[in-house]
Amino acid sequence: MANTSAAARAALDSLHHQVSEWKGQLTPQDWSDLTVLVIGPQLPRKDNLAVQYFARLLGQPGEGKRLIYAEGLGDEPRALDLLATHLVDTQVGIDFFNDPNRMARDLRSDGARDYLPLLLDQPR
Repeated sequence: MANTSAAARAALDSLHHQVSEWKGQLTPQDWSDLTVLVIGPQLPRKDNLAVQYFARLLGQPGEGKRLIYAEGLGDEPRALDLLATHLVDTQVGIDFFNDPNRMARDLRSDGARDYLPLLLDQPR
């Protein structure tokens, strides 16, 4: 475990060095508008090192509006498609449901939640 801790420190130092360089090239407004897309595999997704880093750096609780984990997409174009979907879905959620997070849920989820007790909890 000491080796994994050392590896985490080395990876974080390298990541922080690069991000600090990029941040220096951005205006404060650009930085506050920044959305980070972390591309990675499905496993291990939980507690991903880069997600932890960017969440803390951006003052976010984790994945959300400014921090997106592109799970299992494998390449940048597919990850950017996911980012575009997040941005469009956020606006659709605001425009139609007055909820920026609404499209992150299955559109049918409310109906399913209401119907499932009738379907499964009633004697047949």
